[in-house]
Amino acid sequence: MPFSKIINTRSVLISSEGGSGHKIAALAVKSRYQGSYYELDTFATLGKIGKACTERWNQAQKRGDIKTQIKLANYQGLAEALFSIPIYFRVCYVLLRHNIDQIIDTQAIGTRSIIRAARTVNFIYKLLRKKERVINVWKIFIELPTSKSLYYHRYIKKLSKKDKKIFKLVSIKPPFKTIQEEEDFWQKYCNLSVLTKEVVYADPPIRKEFLTYKNLPSKPQKLAFAVNTEEELHLLQSIHNDLEPDPSEAKNLWNISIKNDDIVMTLMLGSQVAEKATLNYVSRLFQAGETIISQDKKIYFFVYCNKHIPQQETLFKKVVDLVKTYQKTNPNIKVVPLTFQNASEIAPMMYRSDFAIIRTGAQASQEAKSSVQGQILIHSENTDENISLEDQSELLKGIPLWEGGNAEFLINTCQAKIVNPSLFKEYLTSRLTTHSCICQ
Repeated sequence: MPFSKIINTRSVLISSEGGSGHKIAALAVKSRYQGSYYELDTFATLGKIGKACTERWNQAQKRGDIKTQIKLANYQGLAEALFSIPIYFRVCYVLLRHNIDQIIDTQAIGTRSIIRAARTVNFIYKLLRKKERVINVWKIFIELPTSKSLYYHRYIKKLSKKDKKIFKLVSIKPPFKTIQEEEDFWQKYCNLSVLTKEVVYADPPIRKEFLTYKNLPSKPQKLAFAVNTEEELHLLQSIHNDLEPDPSEAKNLWNISIKNDDIVMTLMLGSQVAEKATLNYVSRLFQAGETIISQDKKIYFFVYCNKHIPQQETLFKKVVDLVKTYQKTNPNIKVVPLTFQNASEIAPMMYRSDFAIIRTGAQASQEAKSSVQGQILIHSENTDENISLEDQSELLKGIPLWEGGNAEFLINTCQAKIVNPSLFKEYLTSRLTTHSCICQ
């Protein structure tokens, strides 16, 4: 990141709730670059209203409700109106109270309010001749740069010349062949120039654990994962007899040993997991089981669930019950439901995955792009029974606008494919046979 050149600075690190991508990006910045950080959540500036907005978004993600997600995203203009004044005064206060040097912003709301707060404080410092350094605003563009990331673009595009003097947009490079194509892209959608350094290219703000596994030649023979409660462990041991305590000091870590030619799959449908789709993917894998694996190979399917609450019918518990229904007839398919995991567990699992099924939120897309060595499969909420694997453009309609842009980026740069649970079964059958489980 370009701002890492300024060591031991005092920064405001701005993120927001709703999903987890903005928070994780902020955490990645904080862990990778030296300095003192004051963390600020834009949605928290409106108290209960902000919390209610976050909760409605999270529930729509859990239901896989694309229409509601798009509807909520279309309310950004209203959100800008509601949040602009509270954000402005909150940022002004933090800049003055904590003697801040720079602002690092990973989220979408209140861009102009944040910049104008910085301009106000810069003016005060200049007037009082109190501080020589100008406070700059670094906007970390956590999405993959495409024309569909409009919820960022439309407000960046409205920045004035004075705003741009202290503003930099930090992004990875868009997938164009020439610098002129890049310049045209940024001018069209953001009214910014890469040639004059208003747009700065940098590595994505992903967690350092994912960088460790980038381009690593060997595959791990064991995968560790966290088991967060005694009931989780009891449920896992009811469907697996090959769990081993991890030799590290972390008491809640357990291992599964995996052979080189075993197939590993990971299902991670966002921080607010789409529950119905998750159960359908597990069912479809078992239904395809007899035709896709031979007797001497195993499929390990790591399924990320929401938090498990003891004695409740959570997604984790539902997956365990589903496995019990199928496992006697499909003993070579090992489904491992998981609750919250740290990056130190997620990164090697994604790296080892022959197939990784993801929802293309910003952070998930960036981290999958950097770590997955196998096939990236992108989840679509389009459940039309007449759709086929070849209808990628139709499947794309089942992905919210900005996530659809991330999906297109991964398709173009990583040969990713879009699937839904029904097509997942068809896809596996076409890729794997009873004679070979090797990804091509």
